Amino acid sequence: MDAAMPLTIDVAPHVLDEGSPEERATFGRFSIDAGVVSLTEGVDTFVHSLQSGPLVPAYHAAQWFAWNWWRLRWEPRRGGEAWAFAHRMATIGEGYLWPQIEISTDGLRTVLQCRASRADAEPFRYTASRAVIVPAHDVERALDAFIPEVIARLRRASVGETNLDRLWRDVVRERGDPELHERRKLEALLGAEPDEADEELLATLEGDLSTLGRPIVEEIAAGGTVASLTDMESQARAIGSPLHRHDMIRIGADALRPQPGLAAWKVGRDVARKVRDVAGCDRAPVADRHLAAFAGADDRVLSTKQGTPPFSFSLRETEATETVVLRSPIRVNRRFNLARILGDRLMFGDGKLSPATHAYTYRQRAQRAFAAELLCPSVVIDAETATDDSTDRQSEVAEHFGVSDYVVRMVVERTRFEDQGDEEEAEVTAT
Repeated sequence: MDAAMPLTIDVAPHVLDEGSPEERATFGRFSIDAGVVSLTEGVDTFVHSLQSGPLVPAYHAAQWFAWNWWRLRWEPRRGGEAWAFAHRMATIGEGYLWPQIEISTDGLRTVLQCRASRADAEPFRYTASRAVIVPAHDVERALDAFIPEVIARLRRASVGETNLDRLWRDVVRERGDPELHERRKLEALLGAEPDEADEELLATLEGDLSTLGRPIVEEIAAGGTVASLTDMESQARAIGSPLHRHDMIRIGADALRPQPGLAAWKVGRDVARKVRDVAGCDRAPVADRHLAAFAGADDRVLSTKQGTPPFSFSLRETEATETVVLRSPIRVNRRFNLARILGDRLMFGDGKLSPATHAYTYRQRAQRAFAAELLCPSVVIDAETATDDSTDRQSEVAEHFGVSDYVVRMVVERTRFEDQGDEEEAEVTAT
């Protein structure tokens, strides 16, 4: 989404003759727009006309946004009912039909994905069905404008202190306190409400901050399974394989770097293309020995190891050496995870740890896109499946390139959306 197309959340006042004081004071035509793109438009079945959004009390939406502010801003996509209640507007409830908008973030970019209502929906039938992607800080700005405006309407209607006032005051205070801000962010990354995260997990994460640095600790928190540095060091000694940093492939200083204006999958894909170009891979599969060499290891790194670490990682030990631990015993998964770790080093620098987790943060998504493009280049996959993209054909292609069927399927779907010029759906599809 272009920077000139800002995200706005608004409510145009209408009269409500019944309901609570908060509802009457904030009732109106609710809308969410990204520039000229409406996410809430639909048919008001009472007046049988297309409208910018439903008639609802903005108070309930503002309260939901304030309550879930930290999770909406920082928590990446994950499964489960708890995530849905914090990220899907349809769960606001309170007797009103809210838009089917899901809000998810990778930390740098936020997706607002709306879905149309059923054809017989009443009293408002949402017609918009699209995904809009904006920098995550644009969502902050939109909420910073919308919530205070709702509170101002309460005051103009002589409605006193409300739960929304208290919630928003807490959010503003927490955002302004550096220490509390970082605590709330960690809680959100863990998928928890304020003050409801497991204290033992928080203590583990905060205990490793000085050694690993905050960005890495936050990646671990978002991954869902927390491991301490001490545990990872033990796993590295027991089942790790050595990497020699000076032998790792280099692609020059002009590599793309992560930024809100670039989708994670594009960064990962383009850096992988540079690696393939430097290595002279052309259209060929990457053999185990070549993949290991790219990472500065020998091909024994892809041999099955004992143990079940919570996620794959590479732990830096000296300026010249590090140890990699690959989680899965399955060959194609070990190849993919080694490629992810190589991509992490090339895209995100030389920190103490490169974790390859299950999270949908920008960093993890860039890793996965890098690994997919390195091991099965999208241009080749597109050509191989152009006339036959059946499940059987995708399995054949996956076997040829040494990746899972899932990886090929995701590349095919993402490339299809990209070819159609649908950048938003391409990004949503990319994992």
